[in-house]
Amino acid sequence: MKVDVSLAPEVRAAIDAGRPVVALESTIIAHGMPYPDFGDLTRWKAPEKMIWLLIAAGGTLIVPQTLVKNAGLNVLMICLFIYLAEGISIIGFFFKVKKVPFLIRIMLYFLILVQQYLLLMIVALGLFDLWADFRKFIRPAPDPGH
Repeated sequence: MKVDVSLAPEVRAAIDAGRPVVALESTIIAHGMPYPDFGDLTRWKAPEKMIWLLIAAGGTLIVPQTLVKNAGLNVLMICLFIYLAEGISIIGFFFKVKKVPFLIRIMLYFLILVQQYLLLMIVALGLFDLWADFRKFIRPAPDPGH
């Protein structure tokens, strides 16, 4: 998709000179560039092959060299953060399907944020979703009108 953007002479001169240019997102969107569509984030999943990176990073923790161990720990933390994001997307899917009220959603997200054990359970939920696909087990809430 080609977007035609007109630049002010000062901005063009700064770009040509290699100087930094700052553009605010709201300004860009207001002048015609479409807002990005990320799709339904409650359906987001980590790549399946990322499990091998997680296993390799965990394996580096048994290497006696400090540099290797630290590098592996950093990669492990990044992988676990990605699985946390997947776990939160599963929780968001549950909230959406069950039509959980907004205030309760906010309270539960806050609880996840402050409770470390609950946070670890959400990471595990995201990790085990690779094999269990928890979203297919979540059924919509029954309609109270029927």
